[in-house]
Amino acid sequence: MNMFRKDGESFAEYQYRLYENKESLGLSNQQIADFLNHENGTDYDESKYRKEYQIFKNVWESMFKKQHTASLPDEFLEELTKEQLKMNEKNRAITKMLQDQRREYRKLLDFSGRFEHIKDEIFSNISALPAIPTPPTFPTAERQEKELIVLMSDWHIGAEYDGRFGKYNVKIAKERVRYYLSEVLNEIKTHGHNKVHLAHLGDGIGGNIHISSRVAASEDAVQQLMILCELLTEFVSEVAKVVTDVSVYSVVGNHGRLIPQKDAVRSHEENFEKLIIWHLQARLANYKNITFHEDRDGLVEANVLGESVVFAHGDLDKIANGSDKLAQMLSYVPQWIFIGHVHHSFEKNFGITTVIVNPSGIGHDSYSASGRFGGRAGQKMVTFEKSKLGGINHSVKLINFN
Repeated sequence: MNMFRKDGESFAEYQYRLYENKESLGLSNQQIADFLNHENGTDYDESKYRKEYQIFKNVWESMFKKQHTASLPDEFLEELTKEQLKMNEKNRAITKMLQDQRREYRKLLDFSGRFEHIKDEIFSNISALPAIPTPPTFPTAERQEKELIVLMSDWHIGAEYDGRFGKYNVKIAKERVRYYLSEVLNEIKTHGHNKVHLAHLGDGIGGNIHISSRVAASEDAVQQLMILCELLTEFVSEVAKVVTDVSVYSVVGNHGRLIPQKDAVRSHEENFEKLIIWHLQARLANYKNITFHEDRDGLVEANVLGESVVFAHGDLDKIANGSDKLAQMLSYVPQWIFIGHVHHSFEKNFGITTVIVNPSGIGHDSYSASGRFGGRAGQKMVTFEKSKLGGINHSVKLINFN
């Protein structure tokens, strides 16, 4: 039997004949679709032709036989045309959806490959940088009943803003960070701290997650990261020169995401700010009084004067219910949660958990101004001191930048 189109045979007749004689011709559905696409000059999926044939067999064939005529009644032809149009529209929608999915998947692969390349480049650059010379050794210090927590978050290095609510750029960012460092060093000297926790809570870079961020950024994400890392290196090293025991914590923020769309990122690993801790470890390798703590799944757990502490960025741990959700995940109730993200100062108790929110280094930018949220620029230091009656006394010092 001939599997090719006969002379004078209409396309619909050819399609019908191939499916009717599919087994005797030894053809698969895909092979039939290939023949039909070749004849019609199209590239439809095999399901289009197969479903058209099934509709004809299941709906129209019995009606045609009852008519005892070779021609189709007008109303049948009209209905068949409508059904075919519906099928064509559905097939076009499916084809477009598959094309969109393939395009997004290719984009994701491109981003992942780019991230690995950038990571290798940054590692190479870090290796080329000299380690900062070893600081002078400290005499053994007595264990104190107080410890200082220094919060650093939402510096948005690389972002630029000049509007009704203020001005910000890389130069201003550096001035604010160094002013904050001087306040921290003064606090350490005044109160004689020998144990300090330096917690970077994310969004140190402006990144590219908002259109306004991408337009207003003066540096690309890699340059932003390198500026941030060197600022943090300076900050940590200056503290480590005067304190016998320094713990450094770094959690990733949402602005460091490799891909702007958060549902397209598979984990916290695909975040530029994951590279911060590696940079600090390489640059400060000669400092033996520094301990580094890297985030896992967007948070770092710590112990400060016997109190359970969690450091997180805050985009996943909302102020109202963050303590409840974290307690369920961690299988214990943290006594202290430190977060940033919302760009304003805040503190609230939830049962035995105290949530302390750090304001931002940037204050307002185009994105926060357009949404009418955010607040004054600043950062916080928190002193923990053991109470003579048991428990912990804490005092918060807010350093305002404007």
